[in-house]
Order: sequence, then C-alpha cells, then structure tokens
Amino acid sequence: GTILNDLEEQAQCVPIEQCPCEYHDVVYQSGESRESLCESCLCKSGKWECVRENCTSRCKIESGSFFTTFDGRSYTVNGICTYVIATMWTLTGTLDQCGQSICLTGVQLLFKSITYSFSSEKVGVGSKIITSNYKSDAVAISWQCSQYIYVQTSFAMKLQIQIAPVMQLYVMLPVEAKGLIKGLCGNYNDIVTDEFMASSGILEPTADSFAMSWATQSEQCENIYPECTRSDYAKYAEEHCAVLKDPLGLFAQCHSFVEYNNYYKQCITSTCLCDKPQECMCAALENYVKACSANGQNVTNWRGEECVPQCPSNQVFIYNMVSCNHTCQSLSEYDISCDVKSHPVDGCGCLNGQYMNDEGTCVSNIECPCYYKGKRLIPGKTQINGYECDCQYGALSCPEPVVVCEKNQVYVDCINPPSSQFYRTCSSVSISSVSFKCVSGCYCQDGFYMDNAGNCVPLDQCPCMFGGKVYNSGDSVQVDCNTCICMNASWSCTHNDCPGKCQVYGDGHYQTFDMKWYSFDGNCEYTFVEDYCGNLNGTFRITVESVPCCEEALTCSRAVKVTFKNTELVLRDLNLTEKTAGQNTISEGIINYSVETVGLYLIVTISNGITLIWDKHTRITVILKSQWRNKVCGLCGNFDGNSKNELQTRSNSVVANILEFGNSWKVESCSDVVNQTFPCEKHWYCSAWAQRRCSIIYQRTFQECHSKVDPQPYYDVCVQESCACEMEGRFLGFCTAVAAYAEACNEANVCVKWRTPDLCPVYCDYYNQPGGCSWHYEPCGTLPVKTCSGSSANMFYSSKLEGNVYFSVFNTVSEM
Repeated sequence: GTILNDLEEQAQCVPIEQCPCEYHDVVYQSGESRESLCESCLCKSGKWECVRENCTSRCKIESGSFFTTFDGRSYTVNGICTYVIATMWTLTGTLDQCGQSICLTGVQLLFKSITYSFSSEKVGVGSKIITSNYKSDAVAISWQCSQYIYVQTSFAMKLQIQIAPVMQLYVMLPVEAKGLIKGLCGNYNDIVTDEFMASSGILEPTADSFAMSWATQSEQCENIYPECTRSDYAKYAEEHCAVLKDPLGLFAQCHSFVEYNNYYKQCITSTCLCDKPQECMCAALENYVKACSANGQNVTNWRGEECVPQCPSNQVFIYNMVSCNHTCQSLSEYDISCDVKSHPVDGCGCLNGQYMNDEGTCVSNIECPCYYKGKRLIPGKTQINGYECDCQYGALSCPEPVVVCEKNQVYVDCINPPSSQFYRTCSSVSISSVSFKCVSGCYCQDGFYMDNAGNCVPLDQCPCMFGGKVYNSGDSVQVDCNTCICMNASWSCTHNDCPGKCQVYGDGHYQTFDMKWYSFDGNCEYTFVEDYCGNLNGTFRITVESVPCCEEALTCSRAVKVTFKNTELVLRDLNLTEKTAGQNTISEGIINYSVETVGLYLIVTISNGITLIWDKHTRITVILKSQWRNKVCGLCGNFDGNSKNELQTRSNSVVANILEFGNSWKVESCSDVVNQTFPCEKHWYCSAWAQRRCSIIYQRTFQECHSKVDPQPYYDVCVQESCACEMEGRFLGFCTAVAAYAEACNEANVCVKWRTPDLCPVYCDYYNQPGGCSWHYEPCGTLPVKTCSGSSANMFYSSKLEGNVYFSVFNTVSEM
C-alpha cells in the first residue's frame, strides 16, 4: 500500500496519497497548487490535475518569413507574394525577396472599405500617408517608438508591427474569435492538425501549397528556397545564436517556459542569409526575449554592445520606452498611444523635452497637393498608367480610355474605380474582401471568375487547387482518410477521424502524433507511447532505448519493447523475441498480434488497433487507429490534435523544456539528460558538406513530392544526421533520413526512386541462389499481393514500404 518517494532527498515509502509532484525542479506536496500562464494545477497523489483557462494567443511573422499560428504551429513561407494572414475583416501581408532571403515588406488591413497599409517606409490610411498618430471609429494607429507601430481596432484585434531592423508582425485576438479565423495564421481553434486548411476548404499537406491557397494573386507568385552559401556567415551564426541554448547563460531562466529550438533555428537561418548578419542575429535574439516576456519571464542585460541599434539622427536608444505624450501631435490633442496596453519595447525615440514630428525628427516644441496610391503629386500635369492626368485643387482628372475586352470581361478605370469588388478569380473565391492595387484594364464581369487559363467562367465551372495542381469541378482527391470533391472553386470534404502516426529515427528525432518535431536522445529506456497515463489499468506500453555507437555516443540502432497483456516483444539487434511478462493481472480480453517482414521492415500488428514498423536500425514508427485519440501519452504526445500541449510530462504537467519532458518518461532509474549537443554543433565544419549531401531532398529527384509532403523538417533532420563526418553515422544517418522522406512521399502516392549503386544501395542479390535472379529491390513496394495466410498487413504495407521483393515465374497461388 506504499510507494517510494524518490523526489525528496530522504527517499521513504509513503502512501500513494502522500506522493509529491515536481514542476521545473521544484517539489510540491500533495494538496499544494501552482499557477502558470493560463493554467492552474493541483498536486494530487503524485500527479498534477490541471485546469487550463481559455486564454488568448498570438500569431507571429518573424525573422523574414517564419510563421507561428495562433494554435502554435510553426512553418516557413517560401513564396514571393501577398497572402491573407487572417480573415473576418481582411489582414494581408506581402513577402518579397531581400538579398538572399525572403522578408515581410508590407502589411495591409482592410476594414469597412478602408485599407490601412504599413511598411518600413510609410503608413497609409486609404490614399493618405500618415506620419503621426491616427484615430477613427474603427482603427487607432500609434508609434510606440521609431521601430514599433501599434494598431488597435474596434473589433478587438491588436497588431504590433516592427519596422526595423527587420519587419515583423504580431497579431492578437480575443478568445471570442476562436474558430472564426482563417488564413495563414490558422483557424484559432486549439487544434493544430487542421492548421493547413486552404481557402478552398481542403486540408493541404505542405506549407507551400497551404500558403499558395491564401495568395491574393497566386498566378503572380514565385517560390524561392534560399541557401546559406557564405561559410563566414554560417560560422558567425553558429557562434552567436548558441547563447540561446546555453544552460548557464542569460536566456537559461526562460528555458522552462519557452522552448528555444525554433528560435535557435530561426536565428541560424536568418543570420546566415542576412546581408547584415549582426542586425538579423540581434532581432532573432530579441524575438526570444519577447516570447519570454509574454510568458512572465523578463530577460535583461542581453544586448551588450553588439545589439544596441544605431538610431536615426538626433534620436537615442531607450529601454522599456513609453511613447505617451512624446510627439508633436500630443502637444495639441490627446495622444492615443497613451491607451496602448502592451509590453514596453526597446527602441529609438526622443529625449525628454523633445518631440517627434511627422518626418521622424526630434524637435523642440517651437518647431513643432494631390495623392494617388500613397504617392504625393505636385500640382499640374502628371502621367498615371500611361495617361496624362491633371492635378488641381487636390483632385485628379484623367481621360476615359477606349479598350476592347475579351468575352465576359469589362474595362475598369482605376482613376475612378467601381465601388464593388472588380478583381475576381477562381483561386480567390474563398478570400473575401481583399484589397488589390488597382491597375486599369479588363476584368471579369459580375458573376464570372478568372480560371487558371485566364478565361472568365461561371462559378460552377471554376477549378480547385490542391498540392500545387489544378482539379476540375467534380474531381475528387484523397486527403489522408478523407475524400474531397471540387465544387464551386472550393473543396467539400468528409470528416472521418484518421489514424495517427508517430516516428523516431537517427539521433533522437521525433515526429509526434500531432505533428510536432523535436529532438531528444537520452541514454535510458523511455516510454514511447502507452495508455496508462497516470492510471494503473492501462493495456499497452511501447518503450524505446538508444543503442550508441562505439564513438561519439551517437545512436546507431534502437531497441524496442512492446508490452501488452502478459506478453512482451523485444526488437533488438535485427531480431524479435517474445517473452512472458508473468501472470496476467490486467483486465480480461484477448489481444492477438502478428509479426511479418515486408521489404526492409519488420511489422508488428496488434489487434487492439496498434501497428509498429521497425527498420531494424534506428527508425520506429507507431500507427494508432482513431479509437486511441486523446487516450495515450509518452514521447509521442497525447494524440489530441493540439501540439501546444504535446510536451506533457509523466506527472501530467505541460512544459516547454524538451529535456524536462523527455527525462520525465524514463522507465528506469538513470541520470537525467542535462544538455544536448548534436553533431552539427560539435562538427560545425561538417555543416556545409551535410547541407550539400542532404540537398537531394530539395532537388529534382524529389520534386514531384514537394507539393505533397513538406521537405523542410526531413531536410533539417538529414543535415543533423549527416554531420557525423568521421563515422558510420555519416552514411547510416543520412540514408535513414532520406528514406524517411521517401516513405512519406510514397504514403502521399508519389514513388521516388532515389537509391543508386553509389547512394545508399540495397543489395537484394545477396538473397538469390547462384545464377538466380528472383529477388529484386522495389523502391515503393509492389502491388498488394494475396497470400496463403491472408495477411492484411502484408497486403496493405507491401505497396507502401521499400525493400526486397521475391518474383517467381514458376510458382503461383490462385484464388479459387
């Protein structure tokens, strides 16, 4: 009736009701409570019982084109285009090429037929340029400092726009908006698995195709994939961004509250691609500081001398700056920046006694035409769109052109544009009320939409886009376990619950059921997935253990234990063995299992809806049927569709620190992992070699798959695996990483033949008899084959997994 209390120095046996809990290395006695951001928890019998409040969230565009949605999914947009960021009203953002990289260059908010535009050069309300605080019944715009603009709206949306040194956007919405939002910021419904919902109503498989569906003029977009080619910039980035990960550094106090891995990757990428690496590095570090501040952790004294920006002439840099009553405008009327409820910002501003005028110059209080699309025009004659116009008394007058348009089109004169929406395309049917830059010309008349061929067609003839391909009205596609039909330029889909997939491979690279990627590679046995989750009446547990190589402690194989009922299966050293775990003490019920070899893989199928696939080296995949949704836990997460709570510890506490999360799932007594250093960090000189080798994932070989499966996370893992330059991992890790992407492509019905005699070869001839040629390698398996055993696993996975296939022209089994 007692249990060992191993959380306190004097380990004693206590009743389970007296077991304490742990959170961020602090021990709480049973009955004690704690509160954190949006969560209150009570320690009860060694487990946390938590109540999560319905809190607000932010959507972010940082460090160029790195997006984080309201529901916490991070991805990169690679297209040069204007995109819908969020709907209801319409918020759009423009991404353009900046040197080697892609960056945010403009933000536009359309509300009640007025467009509010923001860029690093100017802020506009309609056609009017504003250089000081502005307020109307709908929108209030104020400068927090010369680098930050704050926008408050009558519909409770708030924007914080950073315009220097790089442009970044933060969108805040109240909880009442949950489930009502669409666009690149996601749907704000606390479910991350449906985050890539396209404008046409279909769930896109990749960030590129998802983003393209929300492009306002997709036919004018261009995708680019920047690569860091300067080794000196790469080394500078590695050295300076590493401070984010230092367990004893300035940022360590925040590690338990904000996961640093994504910020570290953003810092490396943006710094290496930046024309001014120091500025981009400092901006990336500041992004982590902002995230820490939003979680109640104020990181100070991190700038040093290197990250204090140079301010414009006669301005000074001020920490925790307050903009209230510091402009020329504030001397004569109420300063709306005094209403801003936001975290203070660091930036450039005026000293006390000076005020900022409309040109951004600090002056004393003593010192305190026509427009067309934000441009100032001097009175007199001027050329617009090739026509001579006259600017008089602030008004433009231009001649009416004579133009003959194609079928179902009408001419639009942008000097006096129509009040209704004139730019209508099939790809933008689901994107309502988008503001376009008007260019005089021919457009589809009312009731017609421009298709991908440039023809104006009725809505019921509009095609749909999916995965970068065009589908005609009435066509259907398969998305996971759901079927979608193209109707009126949008997809109508079934809503079946699909199986979940979790995998780990290489040096501890995990993809959870809810699609979160992270890296953790301890030296113990850990719970991969189980259904105990704080209870004693679970039915199964799968554990994994890394088996290190002789050198550098890298993982060269992985051992697996599958326990259910009184059976334990052990997968280790290329073999599977079965053990009896003792007398059956679990609830009654029969669970059968089968073991089969398909291609290069060993498959364990359990009758309770669990399938395990093992490549006999480091790669383990577990597939759960939908009946297990929100009933499991472990390193694979909880399979509830929400990646925000994916790092849930054994004691039922959600943390941000991956090491704290991973250590909690140990199944045996061994040392905690206190610091992780991956091969590319130890061997930075191998990074360029690894990037070149792994570039196959982005090259023509896999090109057809890029629109079906996002290559970025697989490429990132490949580079890490290939940085082990001096040992077998250089090849085994690389081959495993590329094979993982190839398999994901095959699951998306794209077969990629990527192996060659010189690149990760598979030697099937070993199995042939002398002079025989019955065994062959198949990169994507074969057509499902009926077998004497009637194995459903063999029939299903034989067309999904690569490996050896036996062909016999003499012996066949026919169905009677």
